[in-house]
Amino acid sequence: MSVMREIFCGTNLSADTAHDYYHVLDLHNRIKFSCQLAQESAQEYASASRNRQEPKSKLKTFSPGDEVLVLLPKSSNKLILQLQVPYKVIRKHTSVVYLVDLGSRSSLLHVNLLRRYIQRVSSVECNISLTAPQQCGPSKDDVVNAFASYPSEKLRPVRIQQIRP
Repeated sequence: MSVMREIFCGTNLSADTAHDYYHVLDLHNRIKFSCQLAQESAQEYASASRNRQEPKSKLKTFSPGDEVLVLLPKSSNKLILQLQVPYKVIRKHTSVVYLVDLGSRSSLLHVNLLRRYIQRVSSVECNISLTAPQQCGPSKDDVVNAFASYPSEKLRPVRIQQIRP
């Protein structure tokens, strides 16, 4: 502390003391910068590694107010998990942790325990116009007449009755 006071006041500061102080200060700044570079490099490596290991995975994101289903233990058996009723997301805590309002309490939950809730539409309006059915293809009489035109192909009366209503 006395060295800092002497530097700021500019009184009784020897050249060796000032040189040592500035050397330590420079060393401190270099170490701080190196730590920042190491953290950035580790984050880049982690994201690249995640993309190599799980190429199809996508990060789920929710915004405050979104409704989510929460994977919670059943009340009868704590070892069995099931998706519970939709709850509201209050805020994003980290990139993979969200604060969710669970009714009586709020809880920090990992994104793997959350599923987006999509509300079903209660009623659907349909405009369907009913018209007389149109005939596709040949009529039944045309089929009977086509068979009758071939001399070797004679239809029995029972078969004709099956074709004609």
